[in-house]
Amino acid sequence: MSKKKKIQELANKASELLNQNLTTFKEIYKAIINNPHHNLAFLHHENSGDIKTYRYGQYARLSESMARKLSVLLADRKVKNGVVGLKVNNSPFWCFLFWGLLMNGYRPLLIDAKLAKENTENVLKSAKAIAIVTDDQNDYGKDIITLSVNDVNDISEDLTFQFNWSDEVIFCSSGTTGEIKLMVFDGNNMLNQLNASKKMPEENMDIIYPQSIRPLRIIGLLPLHHIFAFVAVFLWYSFYGSTIVFTDFQDPVTLIKEIRELKVTHVYHVPLFYEVFAKNFMNRVDKRYQEKINNVIKYNLGLIKLKDAGFGVHTAQRVAQRLTLGTQIRYLISGGGYLNEEAAKIVNGIGYPLYNGYGMTEVGVTSVELSPNIQDRMKRSIGRPLFHVSYRINRKNELLIKSPIIHIKEIINGKEKATSLDREGYFSTGDIAKIDSDGRYYLVGRAKETIIASNGENVYPEEIESYFKKIKGVMNLAVFAVKNKIVLVIQTDTLKINKEVNQVNSTLPLHKQVNRIVLTKEPLPLSSSLKVKRFLVKEKYLEGEYKNNDSAQKKIDVLASYDVNAKRNVVRKLNHVFKEVLFLEKDVDGNAHWINDLHSDSMTYITLINEIEKEFTVKIPIEKYGQLTTLNEFAKQLLDSGCK
Repeated sequence: MSKKKKIQELANKASELLNQNLTTFKEIYKAIINNPHHNLAFLHHENSGDIKTYRYGQYARLSESMARKLSVLLADRKVKNGVVGLKVNNSPFWCFLFWGLLMNGYRPLLIDAKLAKENTENVLKSAKAIAIVTDDQNDYGKDIITLSVNDVNDISEDLTFQFNWSDEVIFCSSGTTGEIKLMVFDGNNMLNQLNASKKMPEENMDIIYPQSIRPLRIIGLLPLHHIFAFVAVFLWYSFYGSTIVFTDFQDPVTLIKEIRELKVTHVYHVPLFYEVFAKNFMNRVDKRYQEKINNVIKYNLGLIKLKDAGFGVHTAQRVAQRLTLGTQIRYLISGGGYLNEEAAKIVNGIGYPLYNGYGMTEVGVTSVELSPNIQDRMKRSIGRPLFHVSYRINRKNELLIKSPIIHIKEIINGKEKATSLDREGYFSTGDIAKIDSDGRYYLVGRAKETIIASNGENVYPEEIESYFKKIKGVMNLAVFAVKNKIVLVIQTDTLKINKEVNQVNSTLPLHKQVNRIVLTKEPLPLSSSLKVKRFLVKEKYLEGEYKNNDSAQKKIDVLASYDVNAKRNVVRKLNHVFKEVLFLEKDVDGNAHWINDLHSDSMTYITLINEIEKEFTVKIPIEKYGQLTTLNEFAKQLLDSGCK
């Protein structure tokens, strides 16, 4: 049997279940546990340094063990289709707990493991949850049974347990404060999501294939509560008998090493991951090899011929890959946002196949670029709709989707309601898109953030921002409109880039040119996923908080009131962590800003937080991410938490 035929047979697996009118999570689970028992289901690199492996032959025993244990712990709340929150970090046990809850007749409510306590309580209340399984240290009150992962692991199993399958899972879409919106999917939705992969092998044999052809290891970097990770990592690759790799080491430098050393072949992540990877790679290239790497990139992008690239271009590419993600990579997907052109050039240019995909909590994953041709990938389209998915662009250029994958109902502020579809069954995404002559779709921006220029043309913030991101010294930026005038706020480490900014602005069409440019050293507000919050930048701008000048901020001693010995000890330990993360020899000025003065980036910021948490055995609240920007601010947070 040919390789292509083997792959196509694998992709037909979901269709076979649908043809038999089997449409539940129970059937998906049965298909998973019937994968070849010797296949490796999970590989988990734990904090302890141990690497644990779990084969498909163990999958059913461990999932059903979780079900029997949960049955004992939730015996007082045996409510058919009752909601139980699952707020656990990525690991094989997240997967076993998920199935265990479904087997007990509960609807899992998937919650971000890093979500703050108050926001978690709001989500649980909105979903009318009866319990939560979590690995945080919070108590969610007398009305909610709070179980830790250790509680579940330590309890004896109920050997009389009877399976009572539920068939729904709930995702948090948006609004963890204010209006909370939850999306409900059933097994039929998810079988159709699996079936959407049916035509993939016709265009690309690297995205999915049997382990008998070659190893397929996908790394679970994105949290599994997120629809992208749930579908494109957990669901697809468990169903097709592949290996999911988990790691407890989350800082960017270590992650790249983990991907290489654990022989990961597939990486699916948000644009920020690839943008930081590309930036760090180019910054770390030795000046002696800069020209050679530039030639590798140009050659792979088809900008120069082999003779112009010079001798050893292929060797240079292999060396670059061996020092980064490894030579075993087969498929990378960027999803969940706008991928900038520079990152796409560098990642694809050093020989890594980086594709763009599209999905959202309400509709699952509905398209991905599949063409192996690098010129197609460089267009940064989101591809064509997957099998049984239809796209349409309305008069407002908004992308509409029709598909059996779309959620069956939603819960808004505690009330269940039908999914909002138009008369023809299309769902409004709120995303502005366009289509080319080949039928490929491109994301342009969000409808609610679209700027109407003075000539009536639509202007999209993401596009405008992409032009200015390339300027050296730009840390973060945001574009928005005030009274139909385009405003650009740039966070920069130097306020002396007016010439470069104006130069870029002058090259843009008149209706896209920025009318007001503000340069600031003040950090722009970030979300928990480290994206700039445009609406907050706009609010701060309107309130006059951004000062377009180079005046030094007053240095306030935020540690003045603390015990001298405790303060000295915490600052000493923090200095050690800062120097380790930033590769510095000298101590850090307590008031030096993480980006403006220390010239680091948002991904390395996560490394810093991870190392601080390990050093002080403490958890820094997610809502503090981005707010703590100096060593002294971190010291104050730690001293307030009782650290010494």
